[in-house]
Formats: sequence, structure tokens, C-alpha cells
Amino acid sequence: MDYLRGHGALIPTIKIKDITSDKNNKAILHRIKNNDPSFCKIHVTLCPPGATESQSVYCATDAFELEWLGHFIGRNKHLKKLVLRDYPEGEEAVDNNFSRQIASLHRGVSQNTSIKVIAFEGINLFGNELSQLSPFFASNSELIRIKFEICSFMGESADQFASILENRATNTLNCFELLRCVLDDDSLAEIFGALRIRPQPELIELNLSCSTFGRKSHMELSNLLRLPSLTRLQKLNLFDIRLNDTAIDLLTFAIADNGQMKIRTLDISLNPSITPRGYRALSTLLERQNCNLEVLDLSCNNICDEGIISISRSLVKNRSLVALYLGRNPGISAARGWAAISHALCDTSSVNGTFLSNHTLQHVHNPCWGYMRRLPSDLLSSLKLNKNRNKKQVAINKILMHHDELNMNPFFKWELKMLPLVIEWFDRANDCERISKASLKEKKLSAIFQVVSNMPQLVAFYLFVQELRLSGACICLPMGT
Repeated sequence: MDYLRGHGALIPTIKIKDITSDKNNKAILHRIKNNDPSFCKIHVTLCPPGATESQSVYCATDAFELEWLGHFIGRNKHLKKLVLRDYPEGEEAVDNNFSRQIASLHRGVSQNTSIKVIAFEGINLFGNELSQLSPFFASNSELIRIKFEICSFMGESADQFASILENRATNTLNCFELLRCVLDDDSLAEIFGALRIRPQPELIELNLSCSTFGRKSHMELSNLLRLPSLTRLQKLNLFDIRLNDTAIDLLTFAIADNGQMKIRTLDISLNPSITPRGYRALSTLLERQNCNLEVLDLSCNNICDEGIISISRSLVKNRSLVALYLGRNPGISAARGWAAISHALCDTSSVNGTFLSNHTLQHVHNPCWGYMRRLPSDLLSSLKLNKNRNKKQVAINKILMHHDELNMNPFFKWELKMLPLVIEWFDRANDCERISKASLKEKKLSAIFQVVSNMPQLVAFYLFVQELRLSGACICLPMGT
């Protein structure tokens, strides 16, 4: 409070030009100081002025400038996003009195209550930087997203951040990201443990891409995912985190055990240590009746045919997966791997097999991974058919495309009661663009002929009754006729 009061007394007399000489910095300070409602985000970096002309990037050089910048940020009511990036390192940090500069900035930022997103990019965190921001993390009830990207957690910084998470007064986070960060297995496990001790029921996205996972962190992550309070978690990104079969076992068990969690997107791409055993464990998750996964990314995993066959078998029972990304996996062969996926989407061995096939999967390639070699034509056809939202229509289309003559024998036990249903079924098939009207009519007449030719006495009796009714004769039929 003394810090704020000291600056508050100078506010009426301080001039922006006395704080910084850089034109871009002046404009940013002016907008923050005057609570410009249109100025909602700021990137702060310790680099020479003029390094960028972005209207939201503040390039600071000394403690005095950062102290005022932090003060104005602390008092601002409209800022929503703060990015701290590219702090100096080594001799440059010592020469420029780095610690004092950062402390000046962080003390001011800690007073802000409007920021919703805070991000650290390209920073070596030694501990003090985070402890100075403890008041901000503890009291800001608006904060919904925390992001660390290309950051190194040095010394006790991971311990301090775990403590910050445990002591947060509110549980408002909906997104937590650790991207390409350097921290050891124990430190990562400690952060997950803090998230478990202080649950975040609003958490929607957990992005841990390219982090250095080990046995402890895999275990703590699985314990975190078992929390019943994580009812809103929908997106889990585990891209390039050294997943192996044991880690996949822990992951699938945790997701399966937590009946309250409804993850819709799971990215485990660029984890080539997963073997067919791991994919068998993953397939059990896809087979579960309460599976909510809509996107599963297995790109660049060095997956082979055996792993794909396990996944494809689970697709027959899965009714939620829309995208199964398999790009950059040269071990998948057309004869076995892709053929297994195609069979899961359209089993042509029988009409019933086609009907029970997967009619949900629509994509097998993530455009983010660039070009993908051409897929088998039958697989492409099924993927395109599956894009129809009417899944009953998808099943009808596949049956008509792959079965020249429909065998009506299994339905004869219903006798003539099935005939109107057959006619209605073919009428609904009129929307199939890949079947000509002439071919559709031929299949329809063939089905009707099978029914009539196999029940001649019933058909004759039915026509006789209809003729009597038309003539006005009194008809007395046995019960059930």
C-alpha cells in the first residue's frame, strides 16, 4: 500500500515524456494510464525501444520505466491480457540490474484485478519473479488462463508456483498451459499435485505439449485426471511428452475411471514410444459406452498396422469420434492398416455388418501436419458419406452402394407386416446421390418380389380380403388375422 500511495501522490504531476522517450511506449503508457477501454492487451519485453512497432508491445529498458508501467497496469480496469516475455539472461541481466527491474514491474502488476490471461514466454524463471506475483495470483478472481511457453523453471521456481496454485483464493481457471518448458520430473509432478490439492472445476483445457515428463509426472497427471471435480475438462493436449505404454495405461484408466469428465479432444501425437500394447489399451477407452472423444490425434507416432488394427476394431462400437488423425505414420500399409479402418467404416460382408459399421468418423488427417499420401478410394468414400448428419441415411446409403441385392429372408418371420416398412425404407433412400434412380427402383422391386414370391398364399389371402371389402361383403376374420 505504501508503494501505491507513493506513486499516487506523483500521478498529477508525472508526465509520460519523463518516463520514456520512445514514441510507441509513450502511446501505450498514455492509454493504460487513462484506462482506455479499447486497450485490452499488452506484451512487455525487456529489449531496446524500437525493436517492434506493434501498438501492444512495450519495450522497456530500466527499472524506473518498468516501475511506472507496473503501477499503471496495477490501476488499470480494462486490461484483459498480459504477456511477459524475453527477459535478459546471463551477463546482460547482471549489467542491467535485471532483478530490480522485474521486481518493480511485478509489484505493480500484482495490484491488477481485471487481467483474465497472463502468459510468460521465453523466460528463465529463477523463483523471485513468480513470488513477486503471488498477490496477483492469490486475489485476482478474473484470471481464467495461465500460460508458460519456452520457459525454464530454475531453482525453486516450480516449488513457488505450486505453492501459488495451492493458495489461490478462487477457482476460476479454465485453461492451463505448459508449452515447451524445461523443468524436471519432480517439479512437474509437484505442479500437478498442486492442481489436484486445489481443484479447478472450471478447467476446460489442459495443454502440456513438449514438456519433459517422467514416471512421477505421469502418475500425478493421472491422479489429477481422476478428480470428480474436473467435470468441464474437454481438451487434453499431450503432444510430444514422451508417452510410453505405461503412461498410456495410466491415462486411459484415469479417464475411464472418472465418469464425470467428458474429454472431447485428446492429442497424443509425436509420442513414438507407444507400442501396439499401448494402442490396445487406448482402444478399450474408445469402446466404452460413455466415451465422449470427438478428436484423437495420433499423428507422427510411428504407429504400425498392428496398432491401427486394434484402434479400428474399437471404432465399430464407437459413436462419438469424428476425427482420428493418423498423418505422418509411414508404417501404416494400405493392405492392412488402412484396410482395417475402411472395414470398420463399412463392413461389406453382409447387410447387417454394413448397418453396424461406424457412421461417425469423418477425418483421418490433421492439416497441421501438411501433405498426406492418397488414401484408398473406398476409405475416402466412407469418410465422405459419414459427413451426413443423418446417420440412418448414412447406413442406408452404404447398404445400397455395396449390396446389389438385399436378402429379405431374415425378415420373413414378420410376414406381410414388413412390406410397408421395406417400401418406406426405399423411399428414404431417394436422397442417396451415389445411386441412380433406375438402380434404386430395381433394388426396391427385387425386395418386394422376394417378399411376394415367398408368401404366395398370404398375398392371395390379403388380395381376396381386400376384394371382399371393396364389394361391401361382411367379413368375419379370426383374431390376429
